[in-house]
Amino acid sequence: MKKVSCFESLYFRHISSSILFAGGLLTAPALILQNNLLIKFYQTLGFLLINLILRKKLMVGGTLLFFISAVLINLLSPFGLVLFHFGPLWITEGALKTGLQKGLNMAALLYLSRFSIRSDLRLPGRIGRLISRMFFYLHYLIEEKKRVTPGNLTQTLDALFIRIQERNMPGFSSSEGQMALSTHYGTLFVMLMVSFNWVLLF
Repeated sequence: MKKVSCFESLYFRHISSSILFAGGLLTAPALILQNNLLIKFYQTLGFLLINLILRKKLMVGGTLLFFISAVLINLLSPFGLVLFHFGPLWITEGALKTGLQKGLNMAALLYLSRFSIRSDLRLPGRIGRLISRMFFYLHYLIEEKKRVTPGNLTQTLDALFIRIQERNMPGFSSSEGQMALSTHYGTLFVMLMVSFNWVLLF
């Protein structure tokens, strides 16, 4: 039986999935609107570390690839002060900052979504149920992605999809323990997270 840290206990037992999801939605604009690259970097790093503490599986390689792609694409449209150049490629301050902003935005939002969307999320209405089920399956696919092997791709994918179809959407994950409603501590944590990221804009 794995040992559960204090933060994992707070996350899984004191914060409901709906409150966590709402907190993520309210935090996302603060991340996008942040123009200070250093602060945005630390915000991204913070959510990355939180996911690591929670032992969530992250696609760090894919995130890094998207980040590099965003920077390179923006460098192809130079504007602003010229910093240096490599042959025909001119590196300008404006293009570099824009690329870093977009790259960090993608990384920060990805890690925020991994933190704020749990597999037990329930949204009201028919559309809400469809979205909740989509998040549940996406969460399961990310958790099980290592079982897909290139050498036996067809069979491993078939087995994975069969397991997904057989798996119900539980109120809580067996590996996480029972999901309680938000307590005062959990709600306070989400409010502080949202407030802190908005305060960093000023």
